Amino acid sequence: MASTGEKILASTSKNPDYCRSTLTDPHHFRDGVNPKSKADTRNLNSLFLQDKGLMLPPVARQKIQAWIRSRHLICSGNFFIFETLDYSAIERFEDCISSLGGTLISVESLKKVWMGNHRQVILYHAKASLHTPHHDLKQYWFKYGAFHTRFDLNV
Repeated sequence: MASTGEKILASTSKNPDYCRSTLTDPHHFRDGVNPKSKADTRNLNSLFLQDKGLMLPPVARQKIQAWIRSRHLICSGNFFIFETLDYSAIERFEDCISSLGGTLISVESLKKVWMGNHRQVILYHAKASLHTPHHDLKQYWFKYGAFHTRFDLNV
């Protein structure tokens, strides 16, 4: 007779959607928690949104505010300019902007930046637009942001 752990391992190897089915099946929840409660439904919705690559607007706003404070993100007119050395950060920025109702306009590689004596990395420059001109993130940038990014050499 196979143990429960062996059954789970066998079912996960046969069915790649096992994780998704365990989230919707009430018998797989720990401690008999009812998946119909508000808190669990909210958690399930956020898990499914993350599975699709979408981000919830409050989380996106927090990430953008952190990038403003760290001078990765500046505001120029009605556009947000994001500069980073990591391309995966560009993808996260795109997710944040799209979840807030904006669009990513362009991504360019500006130049190579020296990291130490022997390594160069590419500096990426992304331009995005939030369609609302008086968005609260622009007000946040006025209060906590800067007019130049951390990679500008003139400062």
